Amino acid sequence: MKKQFGKNKANTIQPTLTAEEQAHILFMAEEEKLAQDVYDALGDLWDLSIFDNIANSESNHVTSVENLADQYAIVTPDEAEGIFVNPELQAMYDTLVAIGSQSIEDALKVGIAIETLDIEDLLAEMSVTQNTDLLSTYNKLFSASENHLDAFSNTLLQQGDSLLPADVADWLAQETIDLQLIGQTLTTDLF
Repeated sequence: MKKQFGKNKANTIQPTLTAEEQAHILFMAEEEKLAQDVYDALGDLWDLSIFDNIANSESNHVTSVENLADQYAIVTPDEAEGIFVNPELQAMYDTLVAIGSQSIEDALKVGIAIETLDIEDLLAEMSVTQNTDLLSTYNKLFSASENHLDAFSNTLLQQGDSLLPADVADWLAQETIDLQLIGQTLTTDLF
C-alpha cells in the first residue's frame, strides 16, 4: 500500500515539517493578519475602496494559512485586530498605520510596502521548502500579493505619485525617521 501525503484525513500520513517550516507558518499567519489589520485601519481612515477590497482578500489569506497550520496541528495566535504576538510585527503594524495615516498617498505606499514584504518573504520560504502543501499555499499567496501590489501601484499612479518596490525600504526608513522627529515612538528596522 502506497503512503499518501497531503490532506489530513483518516489513515493519511502527514509529512513532518522542519522547525523552520513550522515557524514560517506561524510567521505567515501573523504577517497576513498584519496586512488585513493595516488595510482595515487605513480603510477606516481613507475613503478608498481598495483598502476594504484587499483587506477582505487578506482575510481569506489568513484563513488559508490557518488551514495549513491546522493540517499540521500548529496553533496560530488568535489576537484582536492590531495586536500581534511577534513583537517585530507589532512594531511594524504600529509604524505602518502611523505612516499611512499621514495622507492617502502614504497609505497607498504602505500597501506597496506590505505587499513587497510579503512577496520577499514568500519567495524566500518557497526557495527552501519542498513540502507541496506549503508550496501550494505560498504560491497562491504570492500570486495574490503580486495582484495587490499592482492594484496599490496603479491607484497611487492615479493619485499622481509612485513608489517602486525596489525603493520601499528607503522610503519606509525616511518616513520612520520623520515620524520620530515629530515625537512618535516607532521602530526603525522594518525591512
